[in-house]
Amino acid sequence: MAELILTRALAAQVNNQLQHEVDGANVREALESVFAAYPQLRRYLLTDGGAVRQHVNVFLNETLIEDRRGLSDAVSSGDTIHVIQAVSGGSA
Repeated sequence: MAELILTRALAAQVNNQLQHEVDGANVREALESVFAAYPQLRRYLLTDGGAVRQHVNVFLNETLIEDRRGLSDAVSSGDTIHVIQAVSGGSA
């Protein structure tokens, strides 16, 4: 199993659970295992076409994934996937 870690903003969509154990041979399958339990998370991370949204970054073991459209980057047991959503706003 791999570990998927979400930011606090995204965790709000999954009962505030930051870490998830996931199965899958690639990033898409790993994300699908979380979407199975929390389907509402999909719209925050992926476009209607299934690509990673522009304001979302997905890291596999501290390296930005290469395939943002197909999510085919290989995942192995013990890997860590970080999903980070850009946040804007605030005051100067």
